[in-house]
Amino acid sequence: AMAQELRRMLSATAPKRSNANYVFIGPSAAGKTSLLLKLARHESFFGRRLPTIISIRPEDDDIPYLSPVPLYRDFGLPVQVVRTPQEMGQALNRVQQFDQVLIDTPPLPFDPEDARPVLRRLQRIVSPLMPLQVHLTLNATRTLDDLDEEFLKRMPLTPDAVALTHLDEVTKWGRIA
Repeated sequence: AMAQELRRMLSATAPKRSNANYVFIGPSAAGKTSLLLKLARHESFFGRRLPTIISIRPEDDDIPYLSPVPLYRDFGLPVQVVRTPQEMGQALNRVQQFDQVLIDTPPLPFDPEDARPVLRRLQRIVSPLMPLQVHLTLNATRTLDDLDEEFLKRMPLTPDAVALTHLDEVTKWGRIA
């Protein structure tokens, strides 16, 4: 039902088309990059609208990070990499011809206190993008018992939607339900 609703909202033939920019946040291995690839490549999501990817790099080069840029390029998607609000401004000047901007972000720490400064930084970087839809991407196979609902309400980038990935790999619904 969630997938059908998302398809309906993003459908190229939907009566109310979204012109929003989409930012995907979530922990490592949540499936942000895979979800972005599926959205950008599947014609029933954006139809003939032309999507582009902006990938935000981590602030700290010492953090282990596998850049998704080669993967996006392998699939023929235009992608730019930014690290600062100034670089985001320059990237936005270069993406005027695209209909949809999809933003991939570095992994969020699991601990809410560690995640807060990362989210504040992301908020500063994406602030020129309006309208903006924030999608919290979570891997359904990981335990969601530690998910703090109060933290979700107070996040610097408040999620508009939750994208649950890897649902086909879940044996018990538990906390997901």
